[in-house]
Amino acid sequence: MILDCGCGTGNLCQAIAEQLPAATLLAVEKDAAMAQHFRRKLADRLSLVPTPGRICLLEADLKTVPAWLIKHDLRPDYVFFVNVLYLLEDPEAALRATAGWLCPHGELRLSNPDERTDLDALFSQLERDLVDTQQINDLINDFATLRNFNRQRLSLKLHRLSCAETCRLVLESGFRRIAHITHEHYAGQSLLLSAEV
Repeated sequence: MILDCGCGTGNLCQAIAEQLPAATLLAVEKDAAMAQHFRRKLADRLSLVPTPGRICLLEADLKTVPAWLIKHDLRPDYVFFVNVLYLLEDPEAALRATAGWLCPHGELRLSNPDERTDLDALFSQLERDLVDTQQINDLINDFATLRNFNRQRLSLKLHRLSCAETCRLVLESGFRRIAHITHEHYAGQSLLLSAEV
């Protein structure tokens, strides 16, 4: 089972569903506008309950996830935090809870801006990638929504944690080791990290 915390408009869930068509996916998003985009984009794959090969969207705060997982007797193998950690009031509590949700040897996959992040450089690269892969026409509305959301509501929070602080926070929150770390993606504007419990 795969859990996408702060799933946004659903691009990651869509990619996972295409690569792992039998996977059970739980997507969590508290922003109503993002959840609405997600539902429209992935309407043909949605399920109200966790089901192999389907995506269950939970429109709620991350604090509701533990009770939901217990109710459905689920423990994720992978938890994704893509550009979510820096938005949380208590990132340490969220990471500690995540370590507790995961199956033994489960993994956290985290993408987070850090002190080097330049939002304009990031979105310029993303736009070039969409043009190069001929996806821009299909994703232009989602891209515009995300860019505007980030510029208007999130840009002031982008430098919350440095790379070293993020690594230390992950390890102090119950993860056994950091398996992989890089700045090579997102035009060098985001830290990508994988950690194991």
